[in-house]
Amino acid sequence: MKHFSTTAAGAICASLLCSTASFAEVSAAQVWQDWQLMSERFGYTITGTESASGDTLTVSDVELTAELPEVTLHGALDSITFRENGDGTVTVTMAPDYTQSFTSAETGEKVDMTMQMHQSGMEMLVDGNENAMSYDVRTDEMTMDIAAVVDGEPADMKIAMAFGGMSGKYLISRGGTGPIAAEGAAETLRITMNGTDPESGAKIDGTWNLSDMTGSTLTQMVADADPTDLNAMLQAGFAANGNFAYGASDFSLSVDEKGEQFMASGQSQGGSASFAISKESLNYAASQRGFEIALSGSEIPFPQVTAQLGELDFNITIPASKSDAPQDFAMLTSFKGLNVGNEIWSMFDPAGMIPRDPANLVLDLAGTGNWLVDIMDPASAESMDKQPGELHSLTLKDMELSVAGASLTGKGAFTFDNNDLESFDGMPAPSGQADFTLTGANKLLDTLVNMGLVPEDQAQGMRMMTGMFARPGEGEDTLVSEIVVTEDGQVLANGQRLK
Repeated sequence: MKHFSTTAAGAICASLLCSTASFAEVSAAQVWQDWQLMSERFGYTITGTESASGDTLTVSDVELTAELPEVTLHGALDSITFRENGDGTVTVTMAPDYTQSFTSAETGEKVDMTMQMHQSGMEMLVDGNENAMSYDVRTDEMTMDIAAVVDGEPADMKIAMAFGGMSGKYLISRGGTGPIAAEGAAETLRITMNGTDPESGAKIDGTWNLSDMTGSTLTQMVADADPTDLNAMLQAGFAANGNFAYGASDFSLSVDEKGEQFMASGQSQGGSASFAISKESLNYAASQRGFEIALSGSEIPFPQVTAQLGELDFNITIPASKSDAPQDFAMLTSFKGLNVGNEIWSMFDPAGMIPRDPANLVLDLAGTGNWLVDIMDPASAESMDKQPGELHSLTLKDMELSVAGASLTGKGAFTFDNNDLESFDGMPAPSGQADFTLTGANKLLDTLVNMGLVPEDQAQGMRMMTGMFARPGEGEDTLVSEIVVTEDGQVLANGQRLK
C-alpha cells in the first residue's frame, strides 16, 4: 500500500534546499510576501501597514481574517519585524501578544471565542531560495488563554495552555504547490480548565500535564484545489502524514454538581499517534504505555476505584478512493495488562478464588476490499443505503482474550465471493478456515459454580454447547476448534457439519 511517508521528507527537503548554488538569498520583503501568499492558499487574508528602514521591514497593525463555512476568524498583532542579517537570512520578531477571535455563524447559539496568546523569547530565522523557505523557531514560553461569550453572556469557563521550551523547523515550498514539512518539540505543556458547565451547572476543575513532546508533519500541496473539498484535493495529488509522541503525563479532574462530587486522576508513561492520508489510503494509529487511573465520588461505593493498563495499541488502514481492484486494509486493537483494583474484585470474590491475572484483548485483522464509491466525497453519503464496497479477503492474524485465568486465541483466513449474496443471507459467501484454542475455561467455570455465581445447570448447558464446536486438545483443560467454510457453502466444526 502506498503512503506519502516521512521517509521521503528528507529527500524532498534536501532537493528543495540544494536546488540552487546559493541557498541563503531571501529578503525581508520576500518573507512578508510569502506569508501573504501562504495565508491566501489556506483561505486567509493577512494585512498590515508596511514601513521600511534600511535592512528592516516593519509591518504594523497586523490583521488576519478568514470567512469559513461556520465561523469567522479575526486575529490582531501589534507588529512584525523582518530584519535582513546581511548573509541572505532574515530574522523575524513578533510582538509578544496576539489576539484571535472566532465568531460562529448566525445559526443556533451565537458563540464568540477569544484566544489571547503571549510568547517570550521567540527567535525566528528564515532562510530560502526561489523554491522554498525554511524557518527555525525557538520560544522560551508560550501561553494561551481561551474564553467564550454565548449569546452575549460571558461563559464561566476558562481554558489555559502553557508551553515551555518550544522549538521547531519548517520548510514551505513556494508557488502554491509542493511539500510543506514541519517538525517541532516542547519540553512541557500544561492545560488547565475551570468554570461552570452552562447546561448542567456543574463546577469543573481540571489539569493535564505533558512532557517531552515531539511531532512532525509532511504535506504535499496542490494548486487550484478547493480546501473544502477533500476528495477533489486527494484526486489532484494532495497527501499528508504526521506523527506525535509524548513522555510522562498526568491529569486530574473534579466535578461538583449540586453537591454530588466526582474526582478522577491518572498518569501515563508515554504515548504516540500518527496519521497518513493520500489518494490511495487512510491510516491512523495510536499507542499508550503504563496508564493508571483512580476514580472517586459521591456515587462510587468505595473510597476510590483504580485500574491500570500496561499497553494500548490501535491501528487502522483503509483504502481512501473508489477502485475496481481489491486494495489492502488492516486493523489492530490491543489492550494488554489490564488490571482493576482489589476494591472491584472484593465485590464478588472477597476470598480471592478467581485468578487475578492481567487481562488481555488483541484483535489483529488484515484483508483486501474495494470501495464502490468515493467515501471522501460528501455526495457519496446519499448512496450509502446501497452496498458501498466489496470484501474480498479477511485474515485473522491474531486474536486473544485472556481474563481470570482463561484464554481464547485464534487465527484464520477467508476469501469472499461477491457474486454469491444468497448462500449467507446477503453477505458475500466466505470460504476458508479459522482455528481456535480455549484454555482454563473449565477450571474458571468450576470456580464460578463453587462461588455460587453460576448455577450448576447453566454450567452444564455451557459445557454441552462448547462440545458442539470444540474437542479436547493437548494439555490440561484445553479445547480446540477448527471452523471450516467450504466453497459450496458448508460450515464444519471439527469435521462436523453445522450448515
